[in-house]
Amino acid sequence: MTGAKTFIGEPDKDYVNGALPLSWAAELKLDLEAFEADVLVKDGDTISLGNTILTAIASPGHTPGAMSYIFEVQEGERKLIAGIHGGAGINSLRKIFLTRYNLPFTYRDDYFATMDKLKTIPVDVYLGNHVGQNQTPKKYQQLIAGNKDAFVDPTGWAKFADSCKKKLAEMIEKENAE
Repeated sequence: MTGAKTFIGEPDKDYVNGALPLSWAAELKLDLEAFEADVLVKDGDTISLGNTILTAIASPGHTPGAMSYIFEVQEGERKLIAGIHGGAGINSLRKIFLTRYNLPFTYRDDYFATMDKLKTIPVDVYLGNHVGQNQTPKKYQQLIAGNKDAFVDPTGWAKFADSCKKKLAEMIEKENAE
């Protein structure tokens, strides 16, 4: 409707075009329309949005084609690096999901490796793709109260990666105990 282009991690092409019925759409009772992506993104690709250039980082796990994006932001003379993870959810790594769709359990290994890789990238401003992931409402209130650096936290990105690894490890441990 808007004419915006869709960018999808190349390994997820068949997820979005309907060739592989691998989404939680059925489980969530959603009726999703298949589509062809305008641009298939690979690790290291760059996407220009005006003056902002995003660098794609392959982040397999949630889906094989999940991508994270790193980009520079500027406030006055100060330049910071921002990062957003494109798919940190572990719902698609549950035993029931992997088994139902005959997917390899090595997707879990990919997820752990993704988080280890992302931790090595210095990020000053971690943006959650869900507001709870990086405490967006709390940080926004701090910003309104005058803390211009409310969103600046050079440790947040690595902490998020560690918390993702911990959640997956706990899920696997729980599944193994059942």
